[in-house]
Amino acid sequence: VADIADLLAESEKTERPLKEWEINSSPSDEWIALQGDQGVLEIMKSAPARYAGLRINGELIAVGRAAIQDKWTVLTRLFVLSEYRGTGHVRELVRALIGDAMALGATKTMLQVNATNTGAILLYQNMGFRQHHTYLYRSLQASQSETQC
Repeated sequence: VADIADLLAESEKTERPLKEWEINSSPSDEWIALQGDQGVLEIMKSAPARYAGLRINGELIAVGRAAIQDKWTVLTRLFVLSEYRGTGHVRELVRALIGDAMALGATKTMLQVNATNTGAILLYQNMGFRQHHTYLYRSLQASQSETQC
């Protein structure tokens, strides 16, 4: 015999936080704001993609994008709030995105990660990814006449 209120109060102390996954065909304003993606929004919208988010107790704490083309899916914009890193959420995020992509016909995946993010690279290698290639971003410097306008 037990009082229900006491049981519920005790279980709240020991239960894991409520996790909710959402996967949509376009990013919400909250998804975009989580890592400040306003600057790349037009690029992200240029290809069909799926946008995953993980909420813990209603707070959006992790996001990721999977662009799907033919049998390939490209994972980009994977991000977890710093206070939630190191707890397995990125693994869950990758699994959610590739599971969704597989249901849509993808059979191969690749991901894009900053070469200086050694922690993420190690995690992805442990998940079974391997490095295929690296790349550099280049930008044109303004000529002197352009800067004097």
